[in-house]
Amino acid sequence: MKLPLVITGTIIPQSNFVRITDWRLRRDQYLDALRYFCTGNKVFFLENSAYEIHADNSFELKNLTLVKLPDSENCYDLGKGHQEFKMLDRFLLTDLAPLRFLKLSGRRKLLQIDYFQAKYTQNRWQYFDLWQNDGFADTSFFCCDLAFYNAHLRGIYARANDSTGAIIEKLTYRALANTPEVRFHPITPLYMGQHGTSGNKLKSKYHIPTELRRIFRRLQGKTKMDKKILG
Repeated sequence: MKLPLVITGTIIPQSNFVRITDWRLRRDQYLDALRYFCTGNKVFFLENSAYEIHADNSFELKNLTLVKLPDSENCYDLGKGHQEFKMLDRFLLTDLAPLRFLKLSGRRKLLQIDYFQAKYTQNRWQYFDLWQNDGFADTSFFCCDLAFYNAHLRGIYARANDSTGAIIEKLTYRALANTPEVRFHPITPLYMGQHGTSGNKLKSKYHIPTELRRIFRRLQGKTKMDKKILG
């Protein structure tokens, strides 16, 4: 059995901290990614903007469940990390919540999705890339159990505020840094698509020094990485 994918999205931007603001372009980018993932994967797409997604027939895709989570609070200045994890909290309290899942941020295609499905489906570890030099967790892609999320990540969105530098990636790192169940991804996730904040195209190629760090840290039995091979 494959793990379900939980993909987050905001078609009409509701944050100051995004580069691509054209909702039509964003809609098309989300659709492109969803069509890619829905071929062979069960997908939950969480969307929280004013866009009437259930009225858009293009989102009627096989294996796709749309979960509309509009937010009545004014979270514009708090940033997309606050909004994303608030959506996750709300969805993971519903009857649809899977016991284990892959979480992805919306407008990107994970090129090794089959590899990660095979690696993570029958596995007891929780997978997050934690970078100790920067005190930073990559929250764009992770895999965890529902019980683990509830124990360690539920509610952290309330402390996230991009305008003050309290970004969700640093809050997540602090929540998980000393958690023995966490492992970093065995290989670097490669993407095609858009970076949510900068709007830059994602580079779908390996960075050899980073891959060497992953191998070396894994051989040392470490659960966090940094930018040095030794030390």
